[in-house]
Amino acid sequence: FFSGTALFPKTSHTMRRLVLLAQLWFAYSHRVSPVSGCIRYRTHAMMQELNFADLATASIDNVLRMCGEDVEPPKSLVSLKLAVKNDDEVAMSTGMYNVLVEQTLDYDTVGEGEAMRLKATSLDYSQTDDDRVKQKMRYVYSYGISMYQRGLIAPELLKDIVLNRLASRVGMDGPAFDQWLEMPPAA
Repeated sequence: FFSGTALFPKTSHTMRRLVLLAQLWFAYSHRVSPVSGCIRYRTHAMMQELNFADLATASIDNVLRMCGEDVEPPKSLVSLKLAVKNDDEVAMSTGMYNVLVEQTLDYDTVGEGEAMRLKATSLDYSQTDDDRVKQKMRYVYSYGISMYQRGLIAPELLKDIVLNRLASRVGMDGPAFDQWLEMPPAA
C-alpha cells in the first residue's frame, strides 16, 4: 500500500492550481540554491527548524483567502486550527494533509495568482472512469505518500485517511484503489 516512490501525474492547468497548499509545505522543507536555482533538500537538522504552527497557520489563512466570503471553507480547517492551538505537531501535519485532501476533492479553482478562488466541485466521484476523478485521487494519494516518505505523517494515519477518505469515496478497498490508480502494491 505504501511501498515504492510516489507517482506524480502530469499536471494540467487546473491541477497546478491545486498544489498551492502543497507549495507552502514544500517551501518549508526545501530551499532553492541562489547560484544554480536547483532545489536542495534540507538536512535533518534544518527540518527540525520547521515551525509547524507557522506553516499550518499560513495554510489556514491561504485556504480562507481562496474561499472568499461566498464559499464555505473545508470542515477540516477546524481540526487544523485546534491542532495549532494545542501546539500538536502530529495533528498539525495530519491536519494539513486532511485540508489538502478536502480542498482537492471538494473544490475546484478559478482564477489565477492572488485572484485564485475555490468553488465547490461538480465531480461525481462514483464515476471512476472520469479522468479528472482519477487525477485528483492520484494527486492527493501521491502527496500523502510523499509526506510519509519525509516522515511528516505516520503510516497508520496515512493509511486511515487513504482508506476512509479516498478509497471509500470511490467505493473501493485499499488494494482495488491501488490498482485503479496504478500505484505500487503494499510491501
